[in-house]
Order: sequence, then C-alpha cells, then structure tokens
Amino acid sequence: MKTKVRDFFLLPPFLLTGGALVAYGAVMVVFSVYRTYALLAFSPLLAVGGALLVLGPIAVAVVRRSEGTAGELPAEDRGVRR
Repeated sequence: MKTKVRDFFLLPPFLLTGGALVAYGAVMVVFSVYRTYALLAFSPLLAVGGALLVLGPIAVAVVRRSEGTAGELPAEDRGVRR
C-alpha cells in the first residue's frame, strides 16, 4: 500500500491529545490531597484520554485500509498477471 503524506498527520493528533489528557488527569490524581475524590473527578478525563489512545490508531488503520482499496480495479482488470 502506498503511504500518503497526509497519513502521517492523521495519527499524531489522537496520540498527543489522548496522552495529554491521561497525563494531566494522572498528575492531578497523584498530587491531590484527597485521592479518592480526585479520581472520581478526573475519571471522565482519564477515560476520554485512554479512549483516544486506544481507539485513535484503530480508526486511522480502518481509514487507511478503506482508502487503500476503495475504487481500485481488480488486478486482472489493470493488466497485471498473477
């Protein structure tokens, strides 16, 4: 599959945003006086950041795969012999 230049710009926003959210939430929980309340308060932030870290690369892979095969002719129609 041919790699396009824009493919390199598709993944970093997911990883940077998700990593920043998880890091911020973890720092706030670790350095808070009342850790239980901080964990409850920042759990949505940690969940969204973790989802971005996990689901972001999966979404990028699905988009890359669907774009790579969309609209292409079968090998025999392109004149390629097997």
